[in-house]
Amino acid sequence: MAVTAKVLINAKYAANAQQTEYTAPASTRTIIDKFTATNTDASAQTISIHIIPSGGSYGGSNKIVKTLSITAARNQRHHSNAESDLSRW
Repeated sequence: MAVTAKVLINAKYAANAQQTEYTAPASTRTIIDKFTATNTDASAQTISIHIIPSGGSYGGSNKIVKTLSITAARNQRHHSNAESDLSRW
């Protein structure tokens, strides 16, 4: 199987609520190898990340990062081998 590395989500400010950030195209398997979150605020911020299979919904069973605290003015890198047919951040 051919593997093509590409950016799934361009740099952006995170939303204040859960939302779909990426949906894999039909007949495509997506592997999220790593991501970087940057906090440009003056105080610590938290993020949570879910990888949700097609037809699924947000929940504790598909949360891969739970309330990760990012210190003010810092980057946080996360490496994962999470794989799904449908990915939501």
